[in-house]
Amino acid sequence: MAYIADYKTGRVAVTQAKENWQLRFLALAACRTYGLTEAAVAIIQVGVDGESWYDVASLDAADLNETAEELRVLVERIKLLRAQLEAGATPDVVTGEHCRRCSALPHCPGHTALLRRL
Repeated sequence: MAYIADYKTGRVAVTQAKENWQLRFLALAACRTYGLTEAAVAIIQVGVDGESWYDVASLDAADLNETAEELRVLVERIKLLRAQLEAGATPDVVTGEHCRRCSALPHCPGHTALLRRL
């Protein structure tokens, strides 16, 4: 069994361990690298006040296969978007909470379209 843990700090809300994409990807990579079929994943959240909590989950072979398939779909989507960009088209994007740390924000077609509509 692979063991993956991630410390998070500050006020950022994180998903539970079983749903956390960073942990799922790392678990998949570790299991495929070492020929394993199960992983234990954990998030340890340390707040600004020093208070902490943790969440632990198990991922079995079905969970890892689901993660692999979702990654495969994501790679295909990225290839499609890259082809659209190379052809001069504007890709479809989804704006949301995840945008706040994006370095491409000033050039994002989703946000510039929103500004144009206003």
